[in-house]
Amino acid sequence: MSQTNNLKLFKNENVTANTNPFDIEKSLNENWDKIDEAVENNKQNIEQIGKISNLEIEEILKL
Repeated sequence: MSQTNNLKLFKNENVTANTNPFDIEKSLNENWDKIDEAVENNKQNIEQIGKISNLEIEEILKL
C-alpha cells in the first residue's frame, strides 16, 4: 500500500499485477472522505483569512 503525500489518500500498488479484490471502501469512500475534509478545512481557513483581513482594514481605517 502507498499513499499520496499531502492528503494521505490510499493508492493501490502495481494495479496491473494486483491479485487482491478491489476494495471500494478503502480505495474510494475513504479517499472521498479525506478529500471532502480537506476542502472543508481549506474553506474554513479561507473564511478566517477573510475575517482577519476585514478586521485589519477596519483598524487601519480608524487611524
